[in-house]
Amino acid sequence: METESQIVNDIYYLAALCATEGLGKSKIPSALGLLKSARALYEAGEATLKATELFTAKQISAFIVARDKELPDKIKRFCDMKGVELVTFYAEDYPEPLKKIADPPLVLYVWGKLPKYSYGVAVVGSRECSSYGKKVAGDFSAYLANAGVPIISGGARGIDTAAHEACLEAGGTTIAVLGCGIDIAYPPQNESLFKQIAEHGAVITEFAPGVKPLARNFPQRNRIVVGLAQAVLVAEAKRKSGALITAHIAADEGREVYAVPGEVFSDKSLGCHDLIRKGAILVDSPKEILRDAEEWHQRMKAYGKLQSIFDYELTEAERLAAEQQQKAAKLEQEAKQEAKRQQLEQARQQKLAGLSVAAQNIYSNLDNKALSFDEIIEISDEDFLTLNMAILDLQVANLIEEDNTHRYHRL
Repeated sequence: METESQIVNDIYYLAALCATEGLGKSKIPSALGLLKSARALYEAGEATLKATELFTAKQISAFIVARDKELPDKIKRFCDMKGVELVTFYAEDYPEPLKKIADPPLVLYVWGKLPKYSYGVAVVGSRECSSYGKKVAGDFSAYLANAGVPIISGGARGIDTAAHEACLEAGGTTIAVLGCGIDIAYPPQNESLFKQIAEHGAVITEFAPGVKPLARNFPQRNRIVVGLAQAVLVAEAKRKSGALITAHIAADEGREVYAVPGEVFSDKSLGCHDLIRKGAILVDSPKEILRDAEEWHQRMKAYGKLQSIFDYELTEAERLAAEQQQKAAKLEQEAKQEAKRQQLEQARQQKLAGLSVAAQNIYSNLDNKALSFDEIIEISDEDFLTLNMAILDLQVANLIEEDNTHRYHRL
C-alpha cells in the first residue's frame, strides 16, 4: 500500500506525464489503470509501454526521447519555491463540474486558492475591445461579484482584464485561467493583476512551468474557463473572436450562454449578434443572469443535487468569516478605487486647463454621451476649423476617442 508521501509525490509524476510530448493525454488515464501509478507509467520502458496496447510505436519512441527523468523533481521544486499547488483530477479538491467536461485537465497548477462556490459566471470577449465592451464587462462583473458570484475569465487584455479588475474592485472572488505556464505573466502588463487575483481567488493553468503562450494553447484554456462556470457571458466579440470558441464549447457542455448586444455599426459587436441569432440569451442587465442563477439554485435544491464546486458546505463560522473578509476587501477596494478615480479626475482637469475654451466645451458636452462632428457643430458657436483643432487637441491629450461610427466620447 502506498504511503502518504508516495501518493503526494506521484502527483508530480502525473504532471510530468502531462508535460511530456509523446503518449497523448487522452490515453494516460487508461494507462494509469493498468500500471497503477503515475510514477510507474513515467518510468516505464519500451516493452512495458508496448504491452499496454494503448500506444503506437511512434508515440512510445517520441515519449522516451522527450522524457526527462528529473522533471518530476523539477516540478516539485518549482511548486514548493513559488507557492503553487498541484491539484489532480483524482484529488478530492478537484472542481467537480470540471470533471464532467469532455476533456478535463488531469493536472491544474494553482496559484492562490480555488474558491468554494456552487454557481460561477465566465465573462469573456475580445482583446481589442471598445470602451463600451469594457464597461459592459466591468458593470456585469461588479454586479455579480457584489451578489457573491465568482467571475471566471482568461486573464487576457480587453474584456478579460475588465472583468477581473471590476470583480476585485467589488470585493469579489475571481479565477484567471492561463494559456501558458503559471510562471509566465501573459500579457506582461497584467503581472500585478495576477498577484491581486491570487490574493482574492486563484490563477490556474494546466500547462507546465515554462510553456509559452502559443496560439494553440488558448482553445484548450477556454474549455477550462467553461468547465469552472455554470454560465458564460460574452460581453463583446468580433465574428472571429476566440470568445466565440468559448461560447460554442459552453453550449456543447450544457452551460447557459449569454450575449450582450452592441452597436450595429461596430464590427466589435457582430460576434455577439451572431450568437444571439443562434440561440444565445440576449441580456442587457446583470440582474437577468442573477435571476437565472437563483432559479438554477432552486432547481438543484428540488432535485437534491445542489453542491458546491467542491461538494463542500461552509460551516456557520466559515460563512461569517468569509462574509467579514469579503466586506473588508470590498471596503479596501472601494477606497483604492475612489483614490484612483480622484487621481484620474485631477489629471484630466489639469489636461483640460491647458486646452482651449472650445476644447473644454466639447469635453463638457460629451458627458455620458457620444456625439458626431456634425452634432458638435450644431451645439457650438465655434467655427469648423476651431472645432476641428479642439477635437484634435482632446485626442492627443487622451481625453476623448472616435469610435467606428465616427462619434466622439470620453475616455
